Amino acid sequence: MKKKRQLILFFSALLVFCLVLVITGNAQNHLRINLKFGDAVEIPIDEIDKITFDLSTIDEELKQSIIRLISLKTAPNPADNHINFEYMLAVEGKVALDVFSLTGVLIERHDLGVHEPGTYNFVLNTTFYTAGTYVCRVSQHNEAITEKIIVKH
Repeated sequence: MKKKRQLILFFSALLVFCLVLVITGNAQNHLRINLKFGDAVEIPIDEIDKITFDLSTIDEELKQSIIRLISLKTAPNPADNHINFEYMLAVEGKVALDVFSLTGVLIERHDLGVHEPGTYNFVLNTTFYTAGTYVCRVSQHNEAITEKIIVKH
């Protein structure tokens, strides 16, 4: 479990680091990857087309933790009075739906209860929301998936 968390944190930190470098314009010339036993590999940034992680090469326990929360769909989007969230889970666990403003303020939280693996729906009433853009997060365990929604009246 500890190894799994460390790998997830590492990949998350790597992604954030790369995004910060690109966004701020302080990108380095090389990507340095430290391997086991002290070896390191440096790759010129301009030669990298994309970075992917092959789930077939990692152990099954870590693979399952990465794919716990499989998908999230919203409709209609833009929404007027309501929006339907369809989410699919791979494992059993407590599920929550959070709605945030674009500035990161929590607008509303719904504890959706404990669900078994499967597909579920939740209808969010947007009648009292001001017109605008919001970020919705469906979370289970330590995993989350987000979706941007637009409310129009």
